[in-house]
Amino acid sequence: REAYEAYVVYAFYQYLVTHIQIFHGEDLGTLLQVRGGDDEERRVPHLAPLHFRIRTKSVHVIKGWRQGHPFVKKCKWGILLYVGLSLLCTLVTFIFSAARLIKSDEPAWGNPYSYLSAINATVSFWAIYCLVLLYKVARVELAPLQPLGMYISVKGIVFATWWQGYILQWWGNSRYGPQSMFDWQH
Repeated sequence: REAYEAYVVYAFYQYLVTHIQIFHGEDLGTLLQVRGGDDEERRVPHLAPLHFRIRTKSVHVIKGWRQGHPFVKKCKWGILLYVGLSLLCTLVTFIFSAARLIKSDEPAWGNPYSYLSAINATVSFWAIYCLVLLYKVARVELAPLQPLGMYISVKGIVFATWWQGYILQWWGNSRYGPQSMFDWQH
């Protein structure tokens, strides 16, 4: 499931970038470079909580990404990080389960599955953040496509299925859930 979710996010990113290239005749990096002018150091500020204001001071948790091709490249790598790490976490979970190093999917400090789930949740958040930042910067170029509904669907797939799985794991491991998958037949 995690690998499919990552593929959906990457496919959506590719869909947006390809649409811009076909509709505008230029790739997104070039369009952003032209919009930014000759200033090579013009940066795209991050969204809250990575960029915020305290009174009159602007606080950057992460320095803004340079506009143009560097920005598009970092968004792409943020999404590809999700694809790669979700596949790796799935593979490691499979290997650990086969070696019986993961005894259950119960969230616990000593359970490797908890750490793998935390890694997957973090990189999925980062990929969605990269998509939001891309949309914020390229909303003028993406206006004819009106991708907000599609974005909400993609975000819903990624986060709703992750939380659904987490809630089902919690319920299954609680005293209210079935003790095994075979309990449903009784």
